[in-house]
Amino acid sequence: MIYWAPLFHFYQPPTQTPAILMKVANESYRPILAVFDEFPLARATFNINGVLAEMLGLYGYSDVLNGMRKLSERGQIEFTGSGKYHPILPLIPTEEVERQIRLNRNTNRLYLGESYQPRGFFPPEMCYSKDIVAPIVRARHEWIICSGIACPLGWPMDVVHRIDYVDEEVAVFFRDDILSNKISFQGIDGPGFIQHLKSLRNDKGDVYVITAMDAPLGRAVGNALEVIECVETLKGRGPTDLESLSVWLAARMVLAAGLAASPAEAEAKVRHALTS
Repeated sequence: MIYWAPLFHFYQPPTQTPAILMKVANESYRPILAVFDEFPLARATFNINGVLAEMLGLYGYSDVLNGMRKLSERGQIEFTGSGKYHPILPLIPTEEVERQIRLNRNTNRLYLGESYQPRGFFPPEMCYSKDIVAPIVRARHEWIICSGIACPLGWPMDVVHRIDYVDEEVAVFFRDDILSNKISFQGIDGPGFIQHLKSLRNDKGDVYVITAMDAPLGRAVGNALEVIECVETLKGRGPTDLESLSVWLAARMVLAAGLAASPAEAEAKVRHALTS
């Protein structure tokens, strides 16, 4: 059995303008909720940072919050915990990590009510370090979602890793970075998505595939480091997820320019140029 678990991340910065918030609500949040209303057997995980819940409540988008609450009460979605203002948790003091998690929980409980009962935890940008485990466990979360590239072992699809902390343990799930980025950049259609899932199983038993859209490409964070990583990718030594997306985008440009007769030929030309 292949278990696909989509995770939707809802966040806007506290400085977001009312016009953009309205655009996002109309073009993203409301349509997503409508899909779940139309398909009552659909299931997903939602992460909404407390700052966005607060903005939706203050700016008159109670229908979005009520829609999420209703889906949770029907068992169609589960919420995750996070930091209220989307902070990069490994870069801030432990006391502030704890405060951000607490603020996020209190704000979401205010606007989403008793339906907000997060068991999992979504670290903003999926940035992880061992220092954030203690605050997450102390806040009674049972699992964490991380970017697939953070796993030091083979890509886990049929095993759930766990972190021990004192007398507690927290499960760690890894998102499929490549598939998530293909969805983000519209690099895969419905039939292609299903075929991709089938190809992942091979001879394995039960496997899980998680897609989520809030994680940086590659391993580098910061302008200078990201430029270095881009140069390394052009030399054929870049991270798999960044190289895969770069090849796909370049192949589309080659195809659009009429320099290849098919997507496969375009990708082959790009990969040849990358290794030459």
